Amino acid sequence: MHVRFNFVASLLLLATACGQTTDGTTSADGGESEVVTQADTLTPGLESDVVADGAPAVDAGTSTDGASIEEERPTAPASEAMLLDTKDVTWSKITAGVLLSSAVKLQLCTDHFPVDSKARAEVLQAAKWYAGVADVSVTITAGPHRPKAEMYLDDAEKFTGTMDYVTEGYPCHKVLACSNKYEDGKKIADGFSLNVCKCRKSGCFGSNSSGKVVGFAVAVNSLCKSHFKNPKAGDYPKAENVAHEFGHGFGMIHTPSWPLASRGLVSTMQGNLHGLGVVDWAMMRHHYGGPDLNAPQLRPSPLARVAKNLDDLSKGFRRVAFSTKWNLSPKKLGTNPEHLYFDGEQVLDCDTDQPPKYTMTWFNLGSACPKAAVHRLVAHGPNKDLKVTLLAFNAPAMPRLSQDSWRGQATLTKALVSGLPTDVALTTQLELDALKDCEESDESDNTISGNVTFHSSKSSCPK
Repeated sequence: MHVRFNFVASLLLLATACGQTTDGTTSADGGESEVVTQADTLTPGLESDVVADGAPAVDAGTSTDGASIEEERPTAPASEAMLLDTKDVTWSKITAGVLLSSAVKLQLCTDHFPVDSKARAEVLQAAKWYAGVADVSVTITAGPHRPKAEMYLDDAEKFTGTMDYVTEGYPCHKVLACSNKYEDGKKIADGFSLNVCKCRKSGCFGSNSSGKVVGFAVAVNSLCKSHFKNPKAGDYPKAENVAHEFGHGFGMIHTPSWPLASRGLVSTMQGNLHGLGVVDWAMMRHHYGGPDLNAPQLRPSPLARVAKNLDDLSKGFRRVAFSTKWNLSPKKLGTNPEHLYFDGEQVLDCDTDQPPKYTMTWFNLGSACPKAAVHRLVAHGPNKDLKVTLLAFNAPAMPRLSQDSWRGQATLTKALVSGLPTDVALTTQLELDALKDCEESDESDNTISGNVTFHSSKSSCPK
């Protein structure tokens, strides 16, 4: 069946664009305690969005599964102000303490992270995200619990990396605490959940240590985790938390400490990111070598990091999750609309009573894609036999190792989504390069999934 899509366009030209940051790098799970400057205060939601006067909405379209797409493209390109190229990053401003070797080995305690356990699987997942990025590797080995004297052996020639629970103070945290501690108005301890402590070539963990980093240890604070005493507890470190600490180990510092021009780049160093951002890939290639991918490689990001004011980046940035599935810190992050309702012929957002606004970010992890590409957000019927295009937009060509974002409003009507059931949770999907313009060698990771429910009325929206 051949179905014609009317991809009439509109891009609203809007904005996008854990403690210490030295050798002792600290984070609460998901970056909850990351150092946030006043300009980078994380405001949930999209309540301060400004829609350009007269900006048109995005038309939607419908197809049955497997229908071919006629190449009728949106007419407006994405705003190039949203396109961020990692070649513009000053690496010395976002890194500190680069490793001598990009091949990292860490012994993971089998007492608390047994083989085949869910806790161990999270660490292995984090290591897997780094595999194949430049010449970087993270190898996880099994071994018994290491006491402090062994885990933080102060000898650069003999030191080997470890990830383990700690029960007492160590070189980077003399006092263990889950939150900052004060006595007589003076801070006596930095709170942390996970922490990386680095051994340098000269002086290892000493106060006068110097030179490149020979290795690092990842400490899990035993005071903050029920999992330390109860292996069935589910509060063990998750992959996104561990990947953040590995980023510190390789030399990256927290996103809020970066130059303003680079803070729109989505990174594991912002916390709460399931995977790595393109800037993480680019940093690894810059410092540790390795060939580029020989073709474009587009990948959606679970999170967007957008400037509140594109003309004044000091106003800060906002993080928005593609869906609640990827919102790993709901108190701090906004989320794209997932509950819509019918108001006459209009389809409105349950939270704002306005047409739904979406924020999406994607990466090019490979070589340049020299052509504009069409991306679209679709909703699937319960059996995926029906697919409705909620919005489609035309994005510009992407340089190698770059990031782009889109923010805007979808004008949906009841008629356009009439084939979908109401008051039932459905799957949404961002489909990158829908018309196959970028000629990627691998298109298996061009999509990311979320949820949407079309409520029959405002009264059936979640309370």
